[in-house]
Amino acid sequence: MGGTIVPPYSRQLIAPSGSNTMRSPREWLTDIRAVNGPVLAVLGDSISARASTLSGTRKSYNSIGIPTWLNILSGQRFNFPLANNFGVSGDRIDQIAARVPNVIAARPDICLVLAGTNDITQNTPLATMQSGMTAILRDLLDAGILPIVIPILPRVTSGGASTTGAQKRRLASFNTWLAELCYGRADLVAAAGLTPRRLPIFVETRRALTDYTSATGEPLAGMLLDGLHPTAQGVYYVATAILAVLDRLFPPRPTTLADVLDIYDATDNLTGNRLISGSNNYGLMAGTGGTLVTATGLVPTGAVATFWRAARAIGAGNGSTLVLAKENPRTDGLGNGERQRMTVTLGGSGGLASEKYAFYVSGVTSGFAAGDVVFAEIAYELVGTPLNVQAILTEITETGPASPQTAQDGCYDTTVGGTHVFPNVPHKGVLRTPPITLQPGFTGLNIGAVVLMNAVSNIGSADIYWSDYSLRKIA
Repeated sequence: MGGTIVPPYSRQLIAPSGSNTMRSPREWLTDIRAVNGPVLAVLGDSISARASTLSGTRKSYNSIGIPTWLNILSGQRFNFPLANNFGVSGDRIDQIAARVPNVIAARPDICLVLAGTNDITQNTPLATMQSGMTAILRDLLDAGILPIVIPILPRVTSGGASTTGAQKRRLASFNTWLAELCYGRADLVAAAGLTPRRLPIFVETRRALTDYTSATGEPLAGMLLDGLHPTAQGVYYVATAILAVLDRLFPPRPTTLADVLDIYDATDNLTGNRLISGSNNYGLMAGTGGTLVTATGLVPTGAVATFWRAARAIGAGNGSTLVLAKENPRTDGLGNGERQRMTVTLGGSGGLASEKYAFYVSGVTSGFAAGDVVFAEIAYELVGTPLNVQAILTEITETGPASPQTAQDGCYDTTVGGTHVFPNVPHKGVLRTPPITLQPGFTGLNIGAVVLMNAVSNIGSADIYWSDYSLRKIA
């Protein structure tokens, strides 16, 4: 690539002595953390493209996106602007390489690189794949961007994304070369024109997705939507593997709701929580003065945090239950404070394909006005033995404008087809919506946290604790 490139963190890349010695990735990332925190980009094909949606009035981080789960599981440790998704469906490595200048222009600190699966099925020569990937990694490194490299994920042998035995062998050969290059094998590093102390980080993400008892190297059941693209469950395990590496450099962060006084104040706290009334901070989920909302076929029971509501927002089954309870004090290690428990159990008959169980507040204004940039965040803990959970998400939606915007994190993207499988394992996470700019005609925000259930069989359960909600304006 021609021209002089000024990396976003060039001052971190040069050793303190002022020499031209390049720092190691660990030294590099430690300094980035101290200065401004890591900005993330993704570069690849459809697996990357599906991570987020930026279209019309909808902005979302999708549950089948690797960066989505990196942030959920790390407490939203990484800054992933929606515009930093440089994935394009169907692209080969050479086409992906053509977008590297766009990545560099966005000035991220870290770039997830996942490429090559379309080259395999289009029978691109191995040497061509290696040359193209080398150029991608070298250009990112030269621009001061650290590539986090993910191998080509497993594919099915037969079906819509079928892969021949010869193609799978070439896939394995490419992945082995890629790992050895990133791990610093001297001859490969020299051939690639890279510097041994300035290499990409390779993360082995295939182990949790591959059936090692299969003679043809098939993926495990439930890990892929269509024989190629990972489900939310598959992406969860990919992200877990990546975080095992990145957590050493970027420790997970706590949620941003500090205490009862972390509320909006025009003089002292412009970025404070705006889910308030007077001095009451309803993000703490205290009290039991909330409302149980009856829907067709389901009467919820229990206690709801003050100011909040709980209901089955979508669904028709006549044997399901929604039970709300307050946890006081919390049992998640804090020792005090409150959480809202929501227990969903599917049953009976007449259910829809998807049922939506919501914990929400309608018509929030709290001093917002058109032009304000806002986002929401909430923590959750999924416990017990979840079954047939499709998604856990948070969302904010405008009221008033002719075309209201919606922002979501953990979104269940119905446009990609296939049977979605959520990671039905206990885990903790933090959800944060993309920011939206409130439009002229804005009158309020509907906010909420949602459990989406696959109700086709009328069998399923989810036991979840919500806590630490904040609705904030970006100053």
